[in-house]
Amino acid sequence: MACSRSVQLLEGKFVHGYIIRNRIQPDIFINSSLMDLYFKCGKVESAENIFKLIPKTTPFSWNVMISGYVTEGKLFEALNLFSEIRQSSVEQDAITFASVLAACSQLAALEKGREVHNLIVEINLGNNEVVMGDLLEMYAKCGAVGEAFGVFKYFPERDLNVKPDRVTFLAILSACSHAGLVDDGLYHFNEMINVHGIAARFEHYSCLTALLGRAGRLHEAYEILQRNPEIRDDVQLLSTLFSACCLHRNLDLGVEIAEKLIDKDPDDSSQTAKRNHKGIRNFSRVKRNLHFTYDEEAGIFS
Repeated sequence: MACSRSVQLLEGKFVHGYIIRNRIQPDIFINSSLMDLYFKCGKVESAENIFKLIPKTTPFSWNVMISGYVTEGKLFEALNLFSEIRQSSVEQDAITFASVLAACSQLAALEKGREVHNLIVEINLGNNEVVMGDLLEMYAKCGAVGEAFGVFKYFPERDLNVKPDRVTFLAILSACSHAGLVDDGLYHFNEMINVHGIAARFEHYSCLTALLGRAGRLHEAYEILQRNPEIRDDVQLLSTLFSACCLHRNLDLGVEIAEKLIDKDPDDSSQTAKRNHKGIRNFSRVKRNLHFTYDEEAGIFS
């Protein structure tokens, strides 16, 4: 409906009034277009009034209402309406679940999202790339990194219409880090940048540095930092890598990073800096004596 696209409320009301005055019996598409118009114009009550009066035998009008509620930020209303359609004889489709998952994402309603996930599997929508993309986003935004990674891993088609964002990839990187999946983490990091055109931010580099550090791929992590002027001297990232050098007893790289940390902020009195400086002194002593022991509990050389 042209009025919906241009969001011209007065024109839409004129059309609606014309239908009523001339006793035209609108079909489901006209009614749904009017509801969509009113939602886009912020007239939620007008959309609700139409919905109350029309037959509800197909998911079309239900989807317009649920989607409209989500767009207007009326997320609980969207979930309540979803409960109503579940109790009716009307079948839900991919559009229904996409809107409901969007509501769950914005509310961070993880348990409700899991319930919706079960329904998606139950009605065999697990091969729908749009629904699975929204499901992944829901888990990622709710902080359920393991479940987000599980959904991502079993996408039916990764190269179709699914468009993950920075939050999605951060969840995937975190999941890879916790699971020790280094190569998978690197793959998805590069995929984020090269395939989806999403620029990596500090939190992505932090996750990748921790992932590579835990795996002992220290020089690889260091090279990634050094290739990026915006983060190459970041104290937090360097400190993470320095700790990994301690863990894996990489003396030479540890000393190089330690010197950078001292040069970066020699007067920093924070606890992080104090721990770093203690580790740096230990590294220096090791380098002089060429003999060391490692205190695993403290995470430093002595």
